[in-house]
Amino acid sequence: MRRGFPARHRLTTNSRWPTFPAIALLSLTGSAVANAAPTPGGLGAAEAALIAALSAVEDAAVVIPAVFLYRLVTFWLPILPGWIALVWLRSSSRL
Repeated sequence: MRRGFPARHRLTTNSRWPTFPAIALLSLTGSAVANAAPTPGGLGAAEAALIAALSAVEDAAVVIPAVFLYRLVTFWLPILPGWIALVWLRSSSRL
């Protein structure tokens, strides 16, 4: 048996796929822990908390890339339009 199987089995309707409420609960728990971190945007703590929480229902080989992709889309990519807007506002003397 793989490590974490009993916890994974309790959070799923069948032994293969986790339920949406289980994933939502674990994701919210991980996000709440990350918000307590004294870093901007929970950087580092968010990834660690989400990986730790979601590893209860899925293998780490799936969870780690999924969490980093999620953080890329929700944390890093929004910086690009903000930076472009800042450069434009400074060049047009509006800021």
